[in-house]
Parts: sequence; C-alpha cells; structure tokens
Amino acid sequence: MPIGLPVRLVRRHNRVTLPWLSGNEGVVATQSGTISAMTTTLPPSVASLLQRRVLESGSQPFLTFYDDLTGERTELSHATFENWTSKTANLLVEELDAQPGDQVALALSTHWTTAVIAFACWQIGACAVVMDPGEAPVAPTGARAVFVEEAEVTRGAAPRGGQPVAVVGAGMGGRLVDGPPAGAGSGWLAYGEEVLAFPDDYDGPGAVLDGDALLVTATGGAAVRLTQRNVLAAADALAAWGLAPGARLLVTRPPQFVDGLVLGLLGPYLAGGSVVLVGNLDPATFWRKAADERATGALVDATMLDALPAPEPAHDMRHLLCPAGAAPAIAERATERVGVSVHVGHGLVAATSASSLVPAETGPEVREWLAGMTSPTVGPATSRAEMAVTGPDGTPVRQGARGEIQVRGDVVSPDAGEWLHSGDEGFIQAAPDGREWAFLTGRIT
Repeated sequence: MPIGLPVRLVRRHNRVTLPWLSGNEGVVATQSGTISAMTTTLPPSVASLLQRRVLESGSQPFLTFYDDLTGERTELSHATFENWTSKTANLLVEELDAQPGDQVALALSTHWTTAVIAFACWQIGACAVVMDPGEAPVAPTGARAVFVEEAEVTRGAAPRGGQPVAVVGAGMGGRLVDGPPAGAGSGWLAYGEEVLAFPDDYDGPGAVLDGDALLVTATGGAAVRLTQRNVLAAADALAAWGLAPGARLLVTRPPQFVDGLVLGLLGPYLAGGSVVLVGNLDPATFWRKAADERATGALVDATMLDALPAPEPAHDMRHLLCPAGAAPAIAERATERVGVSVHVGHGLVAATSASSLVPAETGPEVREWLAGMTSPTVGPATSRAEMAVTGPDGTPVRQGARGEIQVRGDVVSPDAGEWLHSGDEGFIQAAPDGREWAFLTGRIT
C-alpha cells in the first residue's frame, strides 16, 4: 500500500485484518492482552535481496545523499549502489580477510559510503558494529577491521586495537583529500582509492538469516546483537506499515542508530522505494529538500521533529516517522506546526526499533478515541512483532490493566529470550475498530 492510501478494515470473528500489507497476509489484533501478527517468508539474506533488487530496479534511483555542511549531493541508482556494495564486499573478503560471522567496526558518520559499507558487511555475512566517528579508538579488539573517517584519524582518533584500518576520505567517493593521514599507523588502506580495483560482482561466502548482522549500543551502554533475520524483519515491518514501491523516504536519523540504518535504509530498499539521506541537516532546508526530491515521508528523531519549521514550498510529504519515540507534546506541536501526521514507535533497540508504530492511517473514530486517552501511545504491534502486558508474577494481565510491556517476534534480538522485557509500564487497549494499541504509563520500578 503506498503511503497515504486509506485502510480498509475487514472484521472477522472478533479480529481486525489489514489486507493491504505489502506481501504479508495481514496484521491481526486479538481481543486480549496481547497484540500479535501474521507474516510471510523473509528474504533468505540481505545478499539475496541485493540480487533481486538490482534485477528488478537496476536503473531506478535508490539513494540520494545530501550533506548540508559540505554541499555534496550524490545520487546512486539501484545498480550503482549494488556495484559499490559488491566492490566493498570483495575488499572486505580479499583485502581485510573478513568472513561470515566476523565483526567489522564502522566508526562513520552519515554518508552514502556508510550505507554501502554496512550493506557490504551484510552481503558477506559479517556483523557491522556501528559507532560514532570519534569512538574509533575504542573499537572492539575482536573486530576483523575498522572503518574510520579521514578527519578523525588526522585528529588522532585512530583505532588502538591493532586491527587493519580502512580510512574513508572526505573526497569524492570516499577518496582521501590530504594524502596519507598522519596517525593512521601501519596496516591501513585508503578505502576510496582501493575499492575501485575490486570486482563489481560478489560471489563469495554468503550470509544466513540467523547470522549476526549488527551490534549496536542501547540506552545505558549495553551492547545489543541483531541478526539478519532481525534487520530484514524490521525492514519488512516498515514495508507492511505502508512503505510501498515508489515511496521516497527522507532520512535525517544517522546510521549509527538502528532505526536510521535498518528502517531508514534497508526498509525502503526491501520495499522497492528510495531514500534521501541527509547529513548535517539544517532544519531550515528540510521542506525545500522534501519538495525538490518529492519525498513522501521522512524518518526523524524527536530533536529534529521539534526543530522543523512550518513548511513553505508545496510538498508531497504525508508522514513523519519517529520510530525511536517522541514526547507527546513534541509530536503534537509538530503535527500542528507542519500539518503532517507524526507516527511514533516504542523505539526498543533490542527489537530493532520495530516492535510498534502508530499506523499510517487511522479513521476519525479512532482519532477521537485516542484524543480521550490520558497516556501516550506507541501504536499497535508491527507485522513482525507481538506485544503483551504482564503482571509482577509474569502472567498476562487483562486488557486495560497496567503491567510490564513485553515483546517477541522476528524483530527481537535472540539474546532477549522468549520475551523481551522492555522495563516500561503500560497497558493494551482495543480501539473502536478492534485493533489493539499499546500505551506507556512509566517505568517499572
């Protein structure tokens, strides 16, 4: 279903089925203390998705990158993106000796090359360890290689673990601007110069669904491990939410965050849409970019949501997605100021930021019902998750009763156990259309 189309609800025996979901059988909301989902089969790996997408959409644009600080604008078609990804995959395997299951640290900022390198890691079955650019000195010692930025190495922020270092330059295509950076040490290579020599067709070892894909840091500093199954399920959940072929998503969330990388980049890729990725965004340019690039939606965080000015030029924007969550006051102010609906999620990193999301469309009866609720909502469960509320003894509570919100499903890290304990207190309540929504009331003490 393209973003913005109305939802047709089909009621069946105390259930509500949404038949428009992209390639899925539908989300089912049951009249109980849980929210469940039914889905179809995921792609077997990101590598297989890359092959399928380049065959189906080769010449069509996939990634348009802006940097408001440097003025760069780069556009990559599906074919060009896959070409760069395969070259990088071959560099990882042949030059850096990376293998399926190896960790590769990415101490990189928002740039199209960051997207390429992350997808290349997934293509060969390696685990991308995403970090802030300045965190390169503390890259995991067990990482097979570390990708760092030229500016950070020059400032003395080179990795200290003795791993091979790939320096991504600030020039065109990741080339170095000032030659070999001082402080890189031995065993480093210039990514932008070296990658062009590698084949643009990768046919080496592949990945499996349950192989590690991503290592990210959650609130509080805990490391969270996510698999190919998790990231593909999260991307599929976004497609099922309403991101369909032809959708164009403007992404301001950095790729160091799971929602920025997985939902912002892999989500549109799986759905057959395209991305406008913006680094160092000046909020004053947001609506001009949205209009120029004909973006149909945007993925932002609460800070950007609160900083957006009222739109000036005509635009095609229908939805502002904030999967990591935003305070109700921020979401309400933004909706009133910009005239575009805001869709928040629960934002659980261990659920790939895809456990729940306010739907793309809600009817007037549901909106009136939501206006009467006194607690903020994080929406219904996505098509790849199931939510439940349990009491202190761990047993499910009746609908409307408070307890701890728990999540399970394909989006949840395998380290979470049978259920992911969110630590959030809340309740589940059925809307007038029968679909069940989760509401937050605080933290479990």
